[in-house]
Amino acid sequence: MRRFLHLEWKRALRLLPTIALIDLILLILSGAIGAQLIQNQQGDESQQKVRLGLVGDIDAAPELKLGLYALENFDNSKYTVELLPMTEEEAKSGIMSGRVNAYFLIPDGFVESVGAYADDKPIRYVSTDGVVTIGTQQVDEIVESLASMLIEVQSSIYGMQLIVSGAREGLRVDILGDEMLLRYGGAFLEREDYLDVQTIGIRDELSITGGIGTGIFVLFLLLSGISLAPLYLKDQKPLYQLLKMRSGIGGVRQILSALIVHSALLMMEGLFVGAVTYFVCKRTGLIGELQNLSGMEALKVLALIIPVVVLISLTQLIIYEGIRSVQGSLILIFMLSIFLGYFSGCLYPISFFPEIFQKLPLYQPVGASILYIGQCLLKQFHLPALCSILIWCLGLFGLCVLARERRIRG
Repeated sequence: MRRFLHLEWKRALRLLPTIALIDLILLILSGAIGAQLIQNQQGDESQQKVRLGLVGDIDAAPELKLGLYALENFDNSKYTVELLPMTEEEAKSGIMSGRVNAYFLIPDGFVESVGAYADDKPIRYVSTDGVVTIGTQQVDEIVESLASMLIEVQSSIYGMQLIVSGAREGLRVDILGDEMLLRYGGAFLEREDYLDVQTIGIRDELSITGGIGTGIFVLFLLLSGISLAPLYLKDQKPLYQLLKMRSGIGGVRQILSALIVHSALLMMEGLFVGAVTYFVCKRTGLIGELQNLSGMEALKVLALIIPVVVLISLTQLIIYEGIRSVQGSLILIFMLSIFLGYFSGCLYPISFFPEIFQKLPLYQPVGASILYIGQCLLKQFHLPALCSILIWCLGLFGLCVLARERRIRG
């Protein structure tokens, strides 16, 4: 077996320039797909904010200006709502063009009216009913919530002042009202402290870019089976039969030798791509999970994904063993890579698919590989995914051996 393995290595090294050239093309293709997906996602995120116009002389009301400053700088609503001071003409034009979802017309003297617990200067909310979108629905909910909250706060402070106004001589109800208002404001700004908020990425706890990067990496490994096609261009059937008859090297040891060479080449490709991606992310922060890894931790992740490399190698080997035509094998590898990659979440979040498809990834090789690598990036361990990978490896190895024995028998 050692001699046969040596021959396999010599053949692989002789074809290495051709393999590297094809890999370069595949790497550019995969990188372009990943860059486009991340760019689209970042574009979508920039459009997720609700854009609200504010019409009125805000600078004339220091209290209102201070409140808006607090919202824009200290409140988490700054991630979902963008407040844009503008004139009424700009606001109307913005609604018609879609640049703003709605606008508020704040009348002069509004703050003084609220301070006097009056309701003679209401804020006017203007939107359009021509197109109903998630953005307009969000704005409607926000407006209703703010109006309800303002009325409740105003009523509670006014009620408190009526109750305590005659309770004790010299008691400053206006000071108590200000203190109560400040407490309401503090509770509003700290409202998320009362909840356990968890942000979910597109794949468990992975970030959006982390999930896309993991999927594209696995897709690249799948497509790399195309670059290894030169290893299988020449029919080696006479050599396989000769090894069986003269040296007693049967299907198991032949497939094991081919698997070692195939996996090593695939691991070299993955190591190169992983190293380039790691250094890019270290400088740009594109994928936060990689940016947070030290050099030793990154090497550990690469070592942990060896089972994934072996599984993908076996997936490609069974195709080359089962189909005698190399052209047919290449077409099947490409189609299978795109099909499994698509329904496993390589290109789109798995949450986009129907519920039945969301349960499938753990039970098929590509989906289990993505789940496993994602957890490795998070410095966690996904035992079900690893078990699924190992079961698939055993099954595919057995099929490869059967296919090789069939070829030997002729």
